[in-house]
Amino acid sequence: MSAIEALKLAAPPPVRPLFPGASEEWEQLEAEWRLEFPEDYKELVATYGAGHFADFFGVSDPFCISERLTPYREWVQLRLEGVERARRSYPEDAVPFAPYPEGGGLFPWGYTDNGGTMFWLTKGKNIDWPVVCLDVACSNRYDLFNLSATDFLQGWLTGRISVPSLTPPDFFPLPTPIFIQYQTAQ
Repeated sequence: MSAIEALKLAAPPPVRPLFPGASEEWEQLEAEWRLEFPEDYKELVATYGAGHFADFFGVSDPFCISERLTPYREWVQLRLEGVERARRSYPEDAVPFAPYPEGGGLFPWGYTDNGGTMFWLTKGKNIDWPVVCLDVACSNRYDLFNLSATDFLQGWLTGRISVPSLTPPDFFPLPTPIFIQYQTAQ
């Protein structure tokens, strides 16, 4: 079973996802960031669109337009600046990875309601990018998983993997339904 099929079993997606992204939109985004996004991330966005998992975290949808949400480009910049600020302010306690666009730098793709971030460590081929989970302080207490974004989400939601840097004590049991699409995007 593919990773997306396993995730869909754990967290059924909406029938009509909001802002699923078209191939032309992905091409523009990749040209803008000079980064080829992993196919499983594209599939996540196409399958789930804009919404929230477990009433706690989301996969950033680059194409979502909402007055309530920070625009994607601004959100990425804020997360990258947070990593850089932590590395400058307290280098001995900060995450040991540089932010993108430095070679092999961190690039954000997901977030938690308490300020945590899921990043890719952009070393090598995008199919091999590990997931790095950072708390709000971008500290050296991070979790690294050699999994795709979809495998990571499925593992976290099913309890197959533990994510101490991001999981609050009351995370489990998960609410039903596990994925909630945003009601309105405008």
